[in-house]
Amino acid sequence: MFLDDDVCVQGDWLAHCREVLHDLPANVIGVEGKVKTSGTGLWDREVENVNGGLYLSCHMIMRRAVMASVGGFDEKFKSRYPSGEDHEFAARALLWGDILFEPGLCVRHLPRIINYWVYIRDSWYRMRSQLHGELYFFCKHRDRYHAFRHAATFWGTYANILLKHTWSTLRRRSILTLVSHPIQAAVLILSSMLEQLTAFMQFPCCFLFFKRASREFFEKCIDGKRTLGLWKLPEGTSLLKLRLPMHYVKSVLFPLTHKPVYSITPVLQKLSREISDTQLRVFLRIDDVLLNRAKEVELLCKGLAKKCVPFCGAIIGSDLIVSGNRGLIQQVRESGGEIALHGFSHSGRFGPFDS
Repeated sequence: MFLDDDVCVQGDWLAHCREVLHDLPANVIGVEGKVKTSGTGLWDREVENVNGGLYLSCHMIMRRAVMASVGGFDEKFKSRYPSGEDHEFAARALLWGDILFEPGLCVRHLPRIINYWVYIRDSWYRMRSQLHGELYFFCKHRDRYHAFRHAATFWGTYANILLKHTWSTLRRRSILTLVSHPIQAAVLILSSMLEQLTAFMQFPCCFLFFKRASREFFEKCIDGKRTLGLWKLPEGTSLLKLRLPMHYVKSVLFPLTHKPVYSITPVLQKLSREISDTQLRVFLRIDDVLLNRAKEVELLCKGLAKKCVPFCGAIIGSDLIVSGNRGLIQQVRESGGEIALHGFSHSGRFGPFDS
């Protein structure tokens, strides 16, 4: 059970916990409780969870076995003002089951005590920590980031901060609340403007961190030894040679042009200089090999085996755990195919698989 030092539980909180956790379904790995705000200051209503889906670690219950399996909270979020560590933890935990919201299980978040001078002084550190946390979260969970944010990518979040941070900060408060606390409003406006300025200054750092982190997570997510073996590459070769290079100009223009940002051609050209024709004849990836369509899969395997064409068959996680599909999976392998999980980092609710 996770509680922060600035929340106050109700008198029957522990008894209600026992009721909620009694006979909890096996597919439920955790419970998030309601978090109510208190106080009238401009910073007193920033931490609130009344409808669920926010996974605030100030009031959350998790199964011990799941905590051990996912490795707990990621300690790389260390900073003076850590940001996003609870959502990043939820992104990993949700792969193992559901997290229920229990509105009857409630705590009250205590009013925040703000030192105005320290708050203004730390504007730089707050925004730098927020950007670092957001970018780290995005690099680690690109396929799930959009489920926790309004933007699909970090860069969408970053653009909103650059253009609308001060306005968004004020819009979260009512005009009456701002007028009722003129000194707090002045401090809030000044610090928000400094944070927005910091976001502009942090662009080079964000860009360099993004490039470095992308390479690190790429190599971490791949079974290096097997991958090098499949491509007939010598042991010790950098897996970055297999990474599709991103075209930044095409990426920026994609909403207008709708032309592909990634291309495998440069990768194959690079590999062709290191792999002889006898070692690698063809690279063929077949997406969506749906094992519930047995007839089509059998025809596919038969045709490729007849032509002696090696291929990579992308199969979804749910199909991999159905015992009745083992014969088809074996048939794919016997026909010259290698099994791959559909997508690059799809883990799904069936438990993590190696891509």
